[in-house]
Amino acid sequence: MIKSSKFENIGMKMNPTFTVALLLIDQKPSHGYELVERMEEFGISAKDQTFIYRILRMLEMNGLVESKWDTSDPGPAKHVYSITEDGKKTLKNLIEELKNSMEMYQKVINIYEKIDNGGDVK
Repeated sequence: MIKSSKFENIGMKMNPTFTVALLLIDQKPSHGYELVERMEEFGISAKDQTFIYRILRMLEMNGLVESKWDTSDPGPAKHVYSITEDGKKTLKNLIEELKNSMEMYQKVINIYEKIDNGGDVK
């Protein structure tokens, strides 16, 4: 279970996209389109960019990220998202949750491989 009440407030089942978005924003404040491109490195498709923007809005509404207008580049102004202290705490909790899940999944895989190889599992 996620240990941050911020995600409970979102009212949407947690998915890896939230964690990846927070991680990437923590690594480097980004505007939406840049974030979409960076998320592709994690296999999160940019086919529906509106999905990413909805996530960014939810994260911002819940105080996990904040945005500021960037007018330094030519062209239209862009929202640049940065992580808040609450966002950093939430990301830490999400990473701990991910580590715990990985340990559990590894145990399941190990038992399955023993069974599949004809071993006795105790």
